[in-house]
Amino acid sequence: MGRATYELLTANSVLPSVSLINKTMENYMPAPVEGVCRFDELNVFLEQRNLRKQVWIGEDATSLTGRIEYDSRTDTLIGFSSPLDPDTGFPIPYSFPATTFKDIIKALDNNHAAKYVNVLMARSTDKVKSPAFCLAVYGTDNSFSAEQVLQRWNFIKDELAKRGIEMLAQMVLGAT
Repeated sequence: MGRATYELLTANSVLPSVSLINKTMENYMPAPVEGVCRFDELNVFLEQRNLRKQVWIGEDATSLTGRIEYDSRTDTLIGFSSPLDPDTGFPIPYSFPATTFKDIIKALDNNHAAKYVNVLMARSTDKVKSPAFCLAVYGTDNSFSAEQVLQRWNFIKDELAKRGIEMLAQMVLGAT
């Protein structure tokens, strides 16, 4: 069910509005920031639900229609294919600031829209029906090396271990 369908239903029923749902969700847990791994939030998520700190990580990408948007929460442009951090294999967050008009023009002139959105989800092994958690999300053009992927996986494993979370395996599903 898409947003337009939900808005039609809310106009003719007692369902809460889309803006109320969005505000409630932001108060419950802030939305992911493009390229930022939410390791601490995952730790809290597991603790609040009394879930075992052993997780499977699933990684998948899906194609996008190249669209650049302004994110008022971070004062950045999102939707570009971000440069990768040489130490972590992850995109460098906040790579496209939008604090001035010159910043926006520079970003639009020197970068291209992401072709895919990559999502990393974590799920505890504790219960069959334990909810999944969005660990990270970012735009990509899928131009990275196998070494960078291994670097990213090792970074995830190390960061989770710092928080007492064991990564049992990581599954990569592929772009569609």
